[in-house]
Amino acid sequence: MKDKIFITGASGFIGHAVCERLAQDYDVVAIVSPFSKSLRLKSLKTKLKIIKADLSVPDKVIKLFKKFRPSIVVHLATHGVYQYQQEDEERIVLGNYLMTLNLLKSSVQYGVIKFINTGSVFEYGSINKKVKEIDVNLSDILNKYSAVKMATTALTNSYADVLNVITLRPFTTYGPGEDSTRFFSSTIKRALNNEPIRIVKNVVRDFIFVEDVADAYFQVVKKDFDSGKIINIASGRKSTLEETALLIKRITKSKSQIVFDQKYVRGKESKCWADIAMAKKILNWAPKHSLSGGVKKTISWVKNN
Repeated sequence: MKDKIFITGASGFIGHAVCERLAQDYDVVAIVSPFSKSLRLKSLKTKLKIIKADLSVPDKVIKLFKKFRPSIVVHLATHGVYQYQQEDEERIVLGNYLMTLNLLKSSVQYGVIKFINTGSVFEYGSINKKVKEIDVNLSDILNKYSAVKMATTALTNSYADVLNVITLRPFTTYGPGEDSTRFFSSTIKRALNNEPIRIVKNVVRDFIFVEDVADAYFQVVKKDFDSGKIINIASGRKSTLEETALLIKRITKSKSQIVFDQKYVRGKESKCWADIAMAKKILNWAPKHSLSGGVKKTISWVKNN
């Protein structure tokens, strides 16, 4: 019998990729928001069970655990990562925290053997260097989402003595199926149409291809680990938006002009890239895609979709 896995946030960009990767080997219950159209999961409907539930409501979470009895929980559900979600502070703070708390409590109650939490590059604030997992500074917080991701990582680790927990911290993830408002999708579309590409100068990112992120979750599901670990999931390489836009232009043979637009400058900006030694050591994981290789796959997807 296959292990049963709960995957929360299953209809999201990373969630869908993780579902696709894990459904090959596990019995996956994909949990999505009651408001989700679950469009990304349509192709996987025969391979997993899709359940709509508000995970911020304790009774609904308890019912799910009582009915399905998962062995493993992969917690990817979140709200606030996109700019257009930033106004709803109550849902960002209370919703994200309560979801994590309810899942942790039910995991203990129903004997879950692994709880895999998802952190964020935003936990590192505006630090401008290669970061290790310990480089989190509570005096350097980007926004409410940044703060609550720090809090849910801490909350998860507060259960480390009664539940086998781990937090994966994905950095800036891109690839096929990405939201159309995100940097890669919007830049590729503009490049293909020879339209101006508007970016902010000197913005640093550590871009990681979505299939590599999904593989990291697959590895952590398979492997044993010491409870309470936090692991960066990233390329380990520093890239600027300008460099990446030029790469997209070159591959697409675009005539687009790159325009530096101050309108998109934020007060505080994520500027770090990751030390991935912990991922290599604990998960035996490293990204398989170069930035160029991932961009080519993403361009192909955008052209066909």
